Amino acid sequence: MFKNKRTWSSLGSIAVLVILLITMVACGGSGQDSAEAAEETAVAFIGELASSATASGQVQTRREAALSAKTPARVTEIFVRSGDEVKTGDPLVQLDVADLALNAAGARQNLLVKEASLADLLKEPETADLLAAETAVASAQATLDDLLDGATPEEIAAAEATLRASQAQLWASSADLAGINASVTDSQIAAAEAALLAAQLQQKSAREANEKETNQATDNVLQSANQAVAAAQAQLDALRAGPDSGQLGAAQGSLASANARADSSQSSLDQLLAGATAVQ
Repeated sequence: MFKNKRTWSSLGSIAVLVILLITMVACGGSGQDSAEAAEETAVAFIGELASSATASGQVQTRREAALSAKTPARVTEIFVRSGDEVKTGDPLVQLDVADLALNAAGARQNLLVKEASLADLLKEPETADLLAAETAVASAQATLDDLLDGATPEEIAAAEATLRASQAQLWASSADLAGINASVTDSQIAAAEAALLAAQLQQKSAREANEKETNQATDNVLQSANQAVAAAQAQLDALRAGPDSGQLGAAQGSLASANARADSSQSSLDQLLAGATAVQ
């Protein structure tokens, strides 16, 4: 038992010595560091101290608002610029109001017209207007009654007579056109050619006589022969050219008009014979 006590006592003494050694080493190290720190010095000087810093970024407003006008118009003037401070009620831009003024004037004029029309509708009708309207209604009613009752024998007879007259005019116009187209025959052209040949023979004979014995008489005969040849040639040319274009055009126009009148007369007669229709 005494032996164990001595052992623990020895171990305790050794532990105390170790702690003391560690403490002494630590104190010695910190003293050396303090001495080295005390030996460091700095040199003071007089001068300018300057520093700068740069950065990039974007300036943004705290609030944004989109501007819009009640009526589209062209901007003529801008009163503010970027960065200006504005308050409620400050004018920002000036709009071109010329077109707006014209539109407003047109709208006012249209309003006046509509008001005048309304006043005419609201006022009592005049006696003359009322009588005219009543007459128109009576005429329309009479026409309707005639259509519903059908055509009278007299109306049918008159329509038939008109149709016969139109058809007669159509036949006459057709005959006129046929006559103009047939006005030139081969026999007429042959006769004109023979007349030209005879005139040319007389011209030749007169020329030879004038050359053989020139005098006033032979010269006159030659001039007459020349005129006869020219006239015969013109007649032959006219026959070969066919009918006159003016006469032919007039005949064709007359035929077209007569045909249209005949069609109209036939249509009127057909309507009378058929009686009133739903459309009428």
